[in-house]
Amino acid sequence: MAGARRAIAVAVAALGAVVLAQSTPAMACARSSYAYAGVSSTGVGAGIGASVSTLAVPRVSDGHVAAFVGLGGPGLGPNGSSEWIQIGLNGFAGGSNNIYYEVAVPGRAPVYHELLANVQPGETHRIAVLELEGRANWWRVWLDGRAASRPVHLPASHARWRPMATAESWTPGGATCNRYAFRFDRVSLADRPGGTWQSLGDHYAFSDAGYRIVRRSTSAFLATNAPGAGPQRQLVSVRR
Repeated sequence: MAGARRAIAVAVAALGAVVLAQSTPAMACARSSYAYAGVSSTGVGAGIGASVSTLAVPRVSDGHVAAFVGLGGPGLGPNGSSEWIQIGLNGFAGGSNNIYYEVAVPGRAPVYHELLANVQPGETHRIAVLELEGRANWWRVWLDGRAASRPVHLPASHARWRPMATAESWTPGGATCNRYAFRFDRVSLADRPGGTWQSLGDHYAFSDAGYRIVRRSTSAFLATNAPGAGPQRQLVSVRR
């Protein structure tokens, strides 16, 4: 079995290398420091989960790249404050891939926590963010089916945020040309605190200039580079 897993990892890494190589020529970068490619639910939710992996080691010229699930964001907290919680896989220039989570509480700088270092191409992990049952506005992140953080209090967050699964590229002070190939599978939403989980329903698919998502199913996609691609936003209606 160990040999089979190594063979699968090698095959996935080779596929990722092809994807990144195809993205090399004449890549158009987003003008801002941040660029995204992913999906967002059309309605509010109490949690989101996905199985994530990188198909190859990201090519990060500066800053970082990430593939995460989360809720909240800049300006989405009380009185327009920044407030969010997310967990994901990231990579840095000259560094390794890690599993992390990050929390932003109103009035404070975001706090970053590393959970797992040296994640290899083809290695898949289940990540999730979920509001606690019976405790409105309290959240927790999960890694591979286990709680990976203490309960986190995020004021006025209950029944307000749209869950999101997305890849991110950040380059400080410049255009975002970092390259990646992140895979999201079994994207699921929690319709109430503590559960119940269901497949991704109606959602928006979006991508900034230079990036794209490749659909594998209604709840699975590849986020990667797309030379010359402009920003896109598409409403996806899913019949249950």
